[in-house]
Amino acid sequence: MIRKIVYAACVISVGLLSDSCSQALEKDLIKCDIRQTGYPEETVALEVHAAGHEGPDLMSAIIRDSLVISQERSSSYLFSISGLRSGELKMMCCRKGRAGNEPLSAIPVREVFEEDGDMKAYVYSYQDSEIFEWNISKSLSSGSDVYDSVVRISAPGQDGGMLALMSCYALDGNSVIVRNSRQDPQKEEFLDVPVYETYSLTDGMRTDVYDSMFSYSEVPVENESFRPKYYLSGSDCISPDRNRIAYVMGYMPYLVTLDLGSGESVAFRLTGEPAFNPSEERWCFTSVQADDTRIYALYYGGNIDDKDFDACPDKLYVFDWNGRLLKEIRLDRHFTDLSLDVANSMLYLTHRMRSGIYGIDTKDI
Repeated sequence: MIRKIVYAACVISVGLLSDSCSQALEKDLIKCDIRQTGYPEETVALEVHAAGHEGPDLMSAIIRDSLVISQERSSSYLFSISGLRSGELKMMCCRKGRAGNEPLSAIPVREVFEEDGDMKAYVYSYQDSEIFEWNISKSLSSGSDVYDSVVRISAPGQDGGMLALMSCYALDGNSVIVRNSRQDPQKEEFLDVPVYETYSLTDGMRTDVYDSMFSYSEVPVENESFRPKYYLSGSDCISPDRNRIAYVMGYMPYLVTLDLGSGESVAFRLTGEPAFNPSEERWCFTSVQADDTRIYALYYGGNIDDKDFDACPDKLYVFDWNGRLLKEIRLDRHFTDLSLDVANSMLYLTHRMRSGIYGIDTKDI
């Protein structure tokens, strides 16, 4: 059911919402239980150090062992693989659809996984709604793209249109879980609502839907440059045990967890942070990674119009899976992306518009 939210009584001069009404808006948009994180149990300052090469800018990079897998800005290839220390380009990968067995496009790869001794990743081509099982190990050894399988996915009511997936993670039993979007592209006043869905990689059919996080609502447009479809946008990751999803919100100070066993979600609000205000674009969380006990989330907390990002360096928040804020780490610069190498206990930090790879040993935090 679509709910229409009316806030006429809350409007003050120049059309801005009061803080109390903004908090009411947060509660109307978030369907699940909302809890406070509490203040951090420990706060530390940290000077991060280079952990890799100072090569070209990295876009949505994943770092595992000695490899850096980065989305490409190239017109011919979707990804590249380079050495972590040397920066040496090892391979341009996933050539764009010149043949029927090649992806036309790709969303950022959020994870790599190991199967039968090979490193793999799922590449979702949104232009043709196909998931490619990319065998990274065999691609590197052969010098050409190797896909172990390709499946076209579809959902009831899709009517042949493409699925606007934002992430894709491997599950047990030859299936994946994806973040999809519920939004009418013709109606800017409706939210773009993240939902999670599972798909079989045997026949490409949808098998389950998790929609316990957010409400599908119509809201007033307070800022023409910041439409409601962006309000709930964010970043996510899956726990290594494949049982939980962590979702952090880009414009609201929330970490939301989804238990894939029960289907239940809980939203954890950063204690003391300003209420969401649709009249201004304020960046909150920018990236998240997790292991089976802790969640690591980058938080900016500055206005999106700030020109000097380093004037407002990031904070790295460390939570447990119950939403308890264990630590606030004040970084000495601004980053946009995290990549967690669980096996080597390394959390990598990168900036998609700058060169350089930085690292933190998770055993030290």
